[in-house]
Amino acid sequence: MQILPDLGRIQWMLTRTGICLPKNGRGPIMAEPDKCRHGRLQKGDTTLNDHNLDVVDFGFLTAARYFCVSFSSPHSDAWVFAMLVPERFFPGPDSAEMMRRALAVVQEMRTSRRSTFRFSNPRCECCANVVTQDERHLLQLVQHARAGKRSHAASSAMLLCEGHDTADTILAAYQFAEAVGPSRVTHVTA
Repeated sequence: MQILPDLGRIQWMLTRTGICLPKNGRGPIMAEPDKCRHGRLQKGDTTLNDHNLDVVDFGFLTAARYFCVSFSSPHSDAWVFAMLVPERFFPGPDSAEMMRRALAVVQEMRTSRRSTFRFSNPRCECCANVVTQDERHLLQLVQHARAGKRSHAASSAMLLCEGHDTADTILAAYQFAEAVGPSRVTHVTA
């Protein structure tokens, strides 16, 4: 059995799972999950209740948060939890494929952004109710893709990716939308 050094371990896992490292060559761009804010909102933050989320939207946000925890703290192996129990996020027979596509959306966003992606800790009862501004753009991209609103999806992707290349991120969002089906949500909250 080969023991890998901690730093190389995450690169080895990403290579083994077919996940690309960011194109900008600077390594993963994720913030540490914020320390518990006891539900206090920062500028641009909202709460889950402020959004019109269906089960899939909520599952996507939660899965994305677990992936972000893994990218910011590789030792946490939070992605393992997300990948081993995809039916908790996406009920149904195709839950593993939906989870894989959710990861693809997060990964493409990571490769396009240049600044830190701020996210809430999915393991904290207080923080999990807070939707950061960055998470809101990610959610809106997926919601618009599921609703078939191309121009709105493109606008959300542009904000999410900070004006950088959005083509792969939008494609991944539409592939996720194809896997999970159309949204029953008629109005996406800003």
